[in-house]
Amino acid sequence: MGSGWSRAFFRYTIYLSLTGGIIWQGCHLIHDLQNRPMTPVKSIIVNIQGNVKKPGRYKIPYGTTHFEILQVAGVTTTSDLTPFNLTAQIETDQEVNVGTLESPAGVKANARLEFYFGEITIISPEGRDRVPREGMSIDEGDRILTEEKSQAELSVNTYSRIDMDDFSEITFDKIGLDAEGRNVIELYQKTGLCWYKIAYTEKDEQLKTLTPLADITVSGKGADYTVDVKYSETVINVLDGLLLVERPDGSDAINLITGQSVTIYRDGRPFVVTKLSGETNLTERFTQLIKTKTDIIMKHMPFNFLFFSAPAVYILVSVQFEKSTVYIVQLPAETSVSYYVQGFNTLQEAFLYGGPVFASTLVERIMNTRISKYATFDKNDIIRTAASIGGLKVAIDDKASAVLGLKKGPHLLKGQKIIQFLKPSVSGQEDSQKRQVEILKSIFEQLRSKNLIITSLLADQVLTNIESNITATEIMKHYNNFTSRKNWKFRNYSLPIRTTKKENKIIYEPILEESRKILFED
Repeated sequence: MGSGWSRAFFRYTIYLSLTGGIIWQGCHLIHDLQNRPMTPVKSIIVNIQGNVKKPGRYKIPYGTTHFEILQVAGVTTTSDLTPFNLTAQIETDQEVNVGTLESPAGVKANARLEFYFGEITIISPEGRDRVPREGMSIDEGDRILTEEKSQAELSVNTYSRIDMDDFSEITFDKIGLDAEGRNVIELYQKTGLCWYKIAYTEKDEQLKTLTPLADITVSGKGADYTVDVKYSETVINVLDGLLLVERPDGSDAINLITGQSVTIYRDGRPFVVTKLSGETNLTERFTQLIKTKTDIIMKHMPFNFLFFSAPAVYILVSVQFEKSTVYIVQLPAETSVSYYVQGFNTLQEAFLYGGPVFASTLVERIMNTRISKYATFDKNDIIRTAASIGGLKVAIDDKASAVLGLKKGPHLLKGQKIIQFLKPSVSGQEDSQKRQVEILKSIFEQLRSKNLIITSLLADQVLTNIESNITATEIMKHYNNFTSRKNWKFRNYSLPIRTTKKENKIIYEPILEESRKILFED
């Protein structure tokens, strides 16, 4: 029973994402074919020069995209991708010169609410209460307050964490670049005890904690420390690392190293530096928060992962156990991420610079949720996996029946028939999108009813041949939660966007307020 349900859950997530990829990759290729004359398959010579890792002459198949040839040549963090239409196909021999950015492309500083228990309050700079959710983005100016018997964990950039004890208050004064181009997070801790575990992954990162009596700057590669703010004094304990501690007016400063503690008094007396007391047991103090984190991860946290088939396909899959609902959110390749980054504009550029992990961090901020897993397929992966599905049962409408040469009604479609069924040329883009939803619903229904069978060996083969950080072991951790709920529902969305033009290219600006409601609908 257990292994059968586990395989069903695995099939459910993998096939649902695969089908979305097949749909969008197929429609993308069909659209290209419809808008250019048919040309015999041939080879093209592209000479790539400039700021790439492997410049030179490349012999490529006709129809290769700019994205694919740049991926092979290898972009650097200072490669200028703005002149390129990455999804456009290369149809003639040509010279390609890649320019250089003034400063490296990268992600701006960021912060998120990871976990909490009890009552916490988040207030925006405009005074509006924000609804706390695990994985939500913390914006510049947000104020976070924990109430009695409440604790919260915040994440900062990639690996840093801040644990807030009860009756604590933090305001994120600055999240972004400073005058010197560094990624700076500057926060004000007004009251309470907070445990900071800061790890710098980039040379330009900096975190500063301001308090009523002392300003604290993390030096070196990071630090592990606590800050306890009371009215009459502030106590700082350094468990590991190096801190610069100074009075807000700059009148006094000291460097603290591992194993030291300093007390700063409101009455202005000199800093009191002592050895760190061995009695402090932070793990015990935050036991409930650690237990809450484990419980959420194992039982309540949605299983979110991104499906990539670059350059055109970007799909978020969210399995919401608590609501017995699966969400599919399709994001355009040209989705703007410029608010969160420097040096480039779109999601597909992010993928080219840093791959699926880099792109995932940006989708997290757009959707206001944590996305820890991904799966990446190229064209050959999609073709091979689609063949293993064995067909999909869908209802053929009047308009599609003529093109497919099939009678109206339910039919089992395979391979090229699925692509033909989805062609916009059949009866327009709107009907094509409706048929895409029908295909996704068909996959969902067949998996839910266990009519779609896959062996464990084949499942392992699919994972082995693709770039992904999803493992069979992780899938099995979710199956108990999956099988304990019935009446699963399916929701399909396109990312809410506004169309704009930037540097002579169409860019899709996400409508954040609407985008962030999708996964949290009532």
